[in-house]
Amino acid sequence: MIINLTQIYNNMNEYEENNLARKQTELKIITNDMNKISDSIFENIINTKDVIKIFQKAHTATDLEKQIIRNDLYNLLKYKYETFTKFGIQQLHFHLPNNDSFLRFHKPSKYGDNLTSTRESVKYVSTYEKPTVGFEEGKIFNGYRFVYPLFDENKEYIGSVEISSSLLTFKKIIEEHKHSHIDYILRKDVVEKKVFKDQLKNYANYPYLKNFLIQTTLRDYNQKDLHLKERNEILNELSKDDNLIKKIDNFEEFFDIKIHNFKVYTTSFIPLVNDFTSQKVGYIVIFAQSEYFKYSLNSYIITLLIILLLSIMVGYIFYKKDLDKELILKKSIEYKAILDLYENIVLIVDSEIIVNSNNKFLNFFNINNINQLGEKLKIKNFFSKNDEFFSPKSGNIVEELKSIDISKREVNLVDSKGNSKIFSIYAHYIDSQTQNSYIIELIDITEHKKETNKLQEKAYLDKLTGIYNRHYFESTIETNFNHMKKIGSNLSLIMFDIDHFKLVNDQFGHNIGDDSLVFLSNLFKNNIREKDIFCRWGGEEFMILTTNTLEESVKMAENLRKAIDNETKRNEKIPHFSCSFGVVSLTDFNTPKEGIEKVDKLLYKSKENGRNMVSY
Repeated sequence: MIINLTQIYNNMNEYEENNLARKQTELKIITNDMNKISDSIFENIINTKDVIKIFQKAHTATDLEKQIIRNDLYNLLKYKYETFTKFGIQQLHFHLPNNDSFLRFHKPSKYGDNLTSTRESVKYVSTYEKPTVGFEEGKIFNGYRFVYPLFDENKEYIGSVEISSSLLTFKKIIEEHKHSHIDYILRKDVVEKKVFKDQLKNYANYPYLKNFLIQTTLRDYNQKDLHLKERNEILNELSKDDNLIKKIDNFEEFFDIKIHNFKVYTTSFIPLVNDFTSQKVGYIVIFAQSEYFKYSLNSYIITLLIILLLSIMVGYIFYKKDLDKELILKKSIEYKAILDLYENIVLIVDSEIIVNSNNKFLNFFNINNINQLGEKLKIKNFFSKNDEFFSPKSGNIVEELKSIDISKREVNLVDSKGNSKIFSIYAHYIDSQTQNSYIIELIDITEHKKETNKLQEKAYLDKLTGIYNRHYFESTIETNFNHMKKIGSNLSLIMFDIDHFKLVNDQFGHNIGDDSLVFLSNLFKNNIREKDIFCRWGGEEFMILTTNTLEESVKMAENLRKAIDNETKRNEKIPHFSCSFGVVSLTDFNTPKEGIEKVDKLLYKSKENGRNMVSY
């Protein structure tokens, strides 16, 4: 009993330490997902012709002109901003190149203050003209900042825009299933130094730590906490512990375990760091009822019964050599009742073999027991092989997961109907003294990944023509180029644009010009292979990346040139126009950039030699 109690205490600490790491991973995943949402908003709504046209003269305008620009910009985006807030976006904030605040959508009356000394994220973007991501305090609210540079049509830097997620959004996601309670608290001196005096009303004293404040939106939402009474009592108790207060004053990361009304609770303190100054500005406080005993209590009870049984029947053990096998079976039966309580798939693995699972796992494969899986009972043969997902090479998944990046801890399973599903995977040892037995939990994130992929796909498509945009083309050409060099295949680049397109716009109007771009895009989509990558490079310029040889690509360009020349003559809805082409083989270059520069020169060679032709 003494040995088991000691083991329970030690293993509980190790479990909660691993659980703390898991919670930090979840926070990073949520941050990455919010970053993808913010990227999509920036690409499709903010970094557009209409917004740039209004904002581009703000940094050189007079005060009166700035107010007009500010009003125009606000009226253009205010309804979309209201929609953003429903998806967890708290702030939309435009800044001038000198880091002056130009327009806060969350507080339009506050502008003109310089952010250089208080907002390192804004300062970074204006200095390097590159986007940046991270947590940072602000003059009104605190949150995770996604700051992007803005450029006019001449690629001149005209300022930046910030899209930030509210801490309340993170809180709601973490607390969605009532497993955990989370607070973001900040040092009182940091808040009072940065926040506008008239906006300090957005903060309240954190009741358990006198030197910290909490946003009122988080404080008010706390009333929905499932463990409100227990949390208040335990945090009050912790606030009187001198050793813990000392750790907090030193901004150490730690967790504390308390038993309250025969239940075990953990409180984790994770330093909240300004990602741009590396200064510790507060704490993330996570309170939860421990789930350790859901996994392990029966294991210890069974172990204790085994010890008692061995004490009584020590002589019998020498004759019963298969006792270990029977004990594992008994342990497996005891686990089954607990495992079936879980909403997610849970497996127990012993020496590379799946020895037990919950009903969620059996239902997934439409089987009655795990023995029906046959050879797949070996854990390394269980997951679908796919380079995009984690697939174990050995039997010890715990050690393999420790060695790979958090973002790659996803697996692919195919159910009994042939449907592919994506899961987050978590694994930890049942017993800290051995690395043979461990628990695996699989959380279905298929729908979440679909939504994320939809947002990402939307960010890669040109809004007018529906084909890929330049952002996607630049991100994929590098991968294709490296693959070509590796296997020695062919890769060619075709660049073309519409001849005298300015005359089309001037003579027939921009609506007809847009119709012409759409017509060209649709025509070419139907006349190239599915695997060829076709994008709008900018304005009336287009790119095609193809695995054809140079000779085949020149022939392809000639066919496309003739097709657009002929089809626009026959179409009564758009004016007749032609296109000029440049073609290169990327096998002749050391980098994709060199190839793009060369094909651009060849396109202009076609222009200089009379247009409506192909140069290579």
